[in-house]
Amino acid sequence: MFKKIFFAVLILTFISCKNDDNGDYITPEKKITGFLYTSTNPVGENAVLGFKQFDDGTVEELENSPFFTKDIGANIEGDFDAQFSIRIVDDFLLVVNAGKNPENGSISVFKIDKPTGNLTLIDQTPENESTFNIDSQGIRPVTLAITEQNGKTWVVVGNQHSTYGFAGESETPSGEFINSDKRSVVLFSLNKNTGILTFETIIDSYFDANIGGISSVDFNQNGDRLSVSTLGIYHFSVPFPNPDIIKPSYVNFYDFNNGNSTLAHSFFQDGISGTTAAVWSPNGTRSYAASFNLIEEKIDHDVYSLNTSTYEISENFRAGTGFEPGTCWSNISLDKKTFFAVNFGENAIISYNIGEDDAISEIENGRVEAKGLEPDEFKDLINLGNYVYVISAINEHKISIFYLSANGVLTELADSPYEIPSSIGKTSADEIYLGLAGYELE
Repeated sequence: MFKKIFFAVLILTFISCKNDDNGDYITPEKKITGFLYTSTNPVGENAVLGFKQFDDGTVEELENSPFFTKDIGANIEGDFDAQFSIRIVDDFLLVVNAGKNPENGSISVFKIDKPTGNLTLIDQTPENESTFNIDSQGIRPVTLAITEQNGKTWVVVGNQHSTYGFAGESETPSGEFINSDKRSVVLFSLNKNTGILTFETIIDSYFDANIGGISSVDFNQNGDRLSVSTLGIYHFSVPFPNPDIIKPSYVNFYDFNNGNSTLAHSFFQDGISGTTAAVWSPNGTRSYAASFNLIEEKIDHDVYSLNTSTYEISENFRAGTGFEPGTCWSNISLDKKTFFAVNFGENAIISYNIGEDDAISEIENGRVEAKGLEPDEFKDLINLGNYVYVISAINEHKISIFYLSANGVLTELADSPYEIPSSIGKTSADEIYLGLAGYELE
């Protein structure tokens, strides 16, 4: 009986992999399981790049990519330290257009054709033929958050405006120190029948440039709390920043109820600046922060878990290993069991286990450095299915692909990194990617 089963399976395998006409073996067609997107953020017209995800984890740029926003990016300002620049809600993709400084930036909304991944830009101002997108109500929009309450979809936009700091042992000023109410947290509503955004109110403005530019906005799972992180004042190109000249990052927490918001607490700690992202934990009892500009005494705080009731640091870690100890981008796995932190300088991902109480702990062998990349490339990260994707955003313009094991350990695929066809030959002078989002097919 065993021999009959064995030979039957062998015959079926032979038939399914062989061409009946000429006897050549046929590579089985790969199944599309999802789609992912990033934006180019160039000096000229901004665009969204779209990619198919296959069942083996590999990706391929869509035939119709790029999808243009009819507005401009701002890579001339360099590599933005910001997260959540693209968000997806149902059949809509929202993306920032960070250009036009000193004018307000804008937000684009695309309708997603879910089976194909193709995007169609929705005119946000049909009554105005000269514009296609909605005013962000501030300068340099870089981050988005979306929640739904009582049948209404709320969208928050964080306008970074500018960043300021110092460089090198000489402490040379870098960037612009500008007090401005255009450094704003702005509320919109989204009509999911039409895809049209409507401006509602300005939640807050961070006028004082010492606070630093806004870097991330994020709602908790229930949508009744909003976090906003800022960058502080930095000091680059030194082993450790001078504690006398840097200013701390903030993580501000707001209570949110049907469009009404109230500032509940502002967290900061001296010696920690450059907080790129604050991400809500699965149960909302923690905010996981990633920071890149820390004084020597705080070197083990580039990743920390902040208790959102007591506003005290519960766990803290050193994610970087060398001169580039800081961590910039982060995200949580789809199953809510793993928190990922991305080290920009070392092109590394560090995985942390998320406990039932939202506490995080380092995973054994949970650090992986990407292959085939120049330093200072890794930025945004997402998890789709059994795979994790990270964009090489500056000069490489690639996507690194990792298999995600059940215990949170990542293994880079042999076919990684994927070189993006529409960006081949382009450098940071042409485009610097901003944001990463995606969805799985059902």
